[in-house]
Amino acid sequence: MPTYYRGPDVLITHKVFVVWGPRPQAFRINELRDVYRVRGDLHPIRMITAHVAGAATVVAAASWPFLTSPADYVAAVMFVATPSLATGTAWRLRPRVYELRATYRELDVLLYSTTDATRFGQVTRGLIRALEHRRYRLEQMVASRDSAIAEM
Repeated sequence: MPTYYRGPDVLITHKVFVVWGPRPQAFRINELRDVYRVRGDLHPIRMITAHVAGAATVVAAASWPFLTSPADYVAAVMFVATPSLATGTAWRLRPRVYELRATYRELDVLLYSTTDATRFGQVTRGLIRALEHRRYRLEQMVASRDSAIAEM
């Protein structure tokens, strides 16, 4: 039995797509249709802090030639560093959610969800290989059926 992906929370073979957490579920590969990926939206706080950090950088760069004392330079650096740190923190605390969805037995289902982009890519590639295996086997069955009909 070919295994296309085996990880801590997912197993993909040529027959099943199994998710162990948070709710254990198993989906037959032959019954999956219209598989697609969804990349979650960015949390608004991430966008706001990034814009503020960008604006602070522009303001500090424009005012740099007019600064005269070491205290002014320190203030300008702090003016840029504070929203930049807030942006980094927001990115760590609110990661983007990635989802795999499909039609399974005529229902739209969530196959897999994670905030780990690397693992999501690995699971996605494993599922694509399993679906290609299914398509290849179907083509073989059709070709053998057509050759059997032609021999008649």
